[in-house]
Amino acid sequence: MLDVDDHVVGRYGRTAPLQRLPFLCATSLVGLFIGLIYGFDWYQRGEIGPLVLSIAVSAGIGLVAGWASYGFFSAFAQGLWRGYLEKREAVGVPVAATADAQGLTVRLRGQTWVSPWDSLLAVEEDDRLFYFWTSKYQAHVWPKRAFDSPEEQAAFRSSLEEWTGSAPASPPLLAGNVTPEY
Repeated sequence: MLDVDDHVVGRYGRTAPLQRLPFLCATSLVGLFIGLIYGFDWYQRGEIGPLVLSIAVSAGIGLVAGWASYGFFSAFAQGLWRGYLEKREAVGVPVAATADAQGLTVRLRGQTWVSPWDSLLAVEEDDRLFYFWTSKYQAHVWPKRAFDSPEEQAAFRSSLEEWTGSAPASPPLLAGNVTPEY
């Protein structure tokens, strides 16, 4: 079965939907703008020292506030994603998937998707997952924990190389590519 982390990794190329560095940059920018608003009177009077100090302190407070609140907001974003997937019954549902010389077959709730190897855009892997890309933004994701041993993973990787004509790309190139091009 696929879990929430598998979906998040398949969509965002990482296990957490909210990354620390962009979050800290955003909270610092909020602090910067608060400092600019707070220091506007000093700017109008030409008092540059207090203005620069208020901007620096506000940006620093924003950075510290971001660092302190990252865990909460990260868990909040993860919870939103979990709720979204659970409401749509996309997690915790048994998925039957097979791979053979003809291609990839996925069965879910009485539906069957068959993707011949030559129809796949790419086959990739990372330390947790195999990705079978059917388009630039859609992939079937297989968690490596579905294999009983590292030897089974290696045998599957060898079979993929034989069936597709090349080894799975590692590290993945398409995973995390969620910015659509119009």
